[in-house]
Amino acid sequence: MKAIWIQLDSNQLALAEKLIEQGFQMHHCTQNYLLLSQWIIENEKSRLPNYTTHSVGAGGLIIHNNQILLIQEKNGTKEGLWGIPGGLVDDGELVAEAASREVKEETGLDVEPYDCFFFRDLPIANQYQGDIYFVIFMRLKNQQQKVQIQDQEIKNYQWVEINKLQEFLIQNKFGITQQRLIESIIQYQKSNRFGTQLCNMDMKPRVMYGKEKKYCLFKPNL
Repeated sequence: MKAIWIQLDSNQLALAEKLIEQGFQMHHCTQNYLLLSQWIIENEKSRLPNYTTHSVGAGGLIIHNNQILLIQEKNGTKEGLWGIPGGLVDDGELVAEAASREVKEETGLDVEPYDCFFFRDLPIANQYQGDIYFVIFMRLKNQQQKVQIQDQEIKNYQWVEINKLQEFLIQNKFGITQQRLIESIIQYQKSNRFGTQLCNMDMKPRVMYGKEKKYCLFKPNL
């Protein structure tokens, strides 16, 4: 025995104070329980893993007829800012699945992920967690689809020609990551490699730990 874990359900929280008095530390809390732990090997630093340190976000970069779909945020600290559709990855989702879902929720478009273009690592995004954000290339499943924005979150949208992104960037407001993304797209376009496959996405399920699990591997396109 190297450690003790104790899980308190919502009707047992009164025990937390007593456990802390006995040397337990709060490990993490969810909507359903509080988990406490204690490392019991004397004169040895605890090797128990910390709880989740990052949240993960994903955005969909949709290319259609040499244009990119941009949306304008409607609420909160991002109100009025432009960027690509996206949001947080849900439990059990692959990054590419989350990007596709967010595109569908915010724009009504059915899309297919096919490549990874950009990602950002922010170790301390707020006082609690870091944040990792992936941008996934998307193609429309049906070329005749029309954008239907989710008006609760999205104020406006626009298809912007790739060769006019610089002008759009100057004339409108972007958050720092979305600004860097647009600048990267502009630079990539100038390199005459736009449309080149950067990564192959292997999204076949794999058997891991005795169970079939979702799996996605981004491999260099050699």
